[in-house]
Amino acid sequence: MGLAEYAAFVNDLFIAFPVILILIIGYVCFVDRRLMEPEDDYAQIGAMLNKRIPIDTAILKRFGLKTAVKIVFVPFMYSGFLGNLSILLNSAWQFNADAITLLLFNFGISIDMLIGIFGYLFSSAIINNQIIDTNSNLSGWIFALLCYPPLVWIMRQVNDQQDSLIWSDILPHNSVIFWLMFVIINLTWVVYWLATFEFGMTFSNLSYRHLIDKGVYRYTKHPAYIAKNIYWWLHTLPFMGVAFVSAEWWKNILGLTFVSLIYYGRAKSEERHLMKFPEYRQYCDEINKKGIFRWLKIHPTY
Repeated sequence: MGLAEYAAFVNDLFIAFPVILILIIGYVCFVDRRLMEPEDDYAQIGAMLNKRIPIDTAILKRFGLKTAVKIVFVPFMYSGFLGNLSILLNSAWQFNADAITLLLFNFGISIDMLIGIFGYLFSSAIINNQIIDTNSNLSGWIFALLCYPPLVWIMRQVNDQQDSLIWSDILPHNSVIFWLMFVIINLTWVVYWLATFEFGMTFSNLSYRHLIDKGVYRYTKHPAYIAKNIYWWLHTLPFMGVAFVSAEWWKNILGLTFVSLIYYGRAKSEERHLMKFPEYRQYCDEINKKGIFRWLKIHPTY
């Protein structure tokens, strides 16, 4: 775990570096002749290095933040995709509730990371997919990084469940509640996929490219976070499998509550960042009036 999850990216980058270097030179030459506004951050930083224009800290900060996002997330997305793809290709799947749920989970993670890879790599003005703004709030970065290696280790330690049982181990397989849970759990994961699909090539953590208000985002501002957390609570059933109100019971409940609070923090920090854009403020007003969580009357987040 931890930094080891970046190993596949580091190894492949080392092998492919000469080819990447040649492609970068070709890409720069190609793009430079076709940009509508060629004086972008790259051009201005080059001019600063050549001392043709004075140092502009705002440009450097903007460029540094959006570059940091790619440096942090591309390696994990790449390594994670290959790891999950290996699981999918090497697993002997069976036609039962556990196997289907695990298949959908790993398939969803693979698609999520593949979309993330393309979203980060194909950020370019030439295809009108550039990053407009990057979250500069420290709390936003902390909440986001706690969900990825190596800091995700903290969340995993806190959320160390005191039993290894999941919903299918606890509920009787011949019961209606078992199959109802099967449907709900997998539907929440499908909602998570759909939320990622809505971003497509514009997917990027801590960044804003354009407003997403279609699909599942018509009903709530944070469908991916909500779906993931419902999935984890129903899949784990932390309040079952251990003695009621025992020390283990409290550890399970509080551990998963901590995870949900991290995602609540991510949601709030993202909203603070995006509120600077009038179209997002208008979208929030619409969600607060028509969204499925509009009954949260006091400053609704979701």
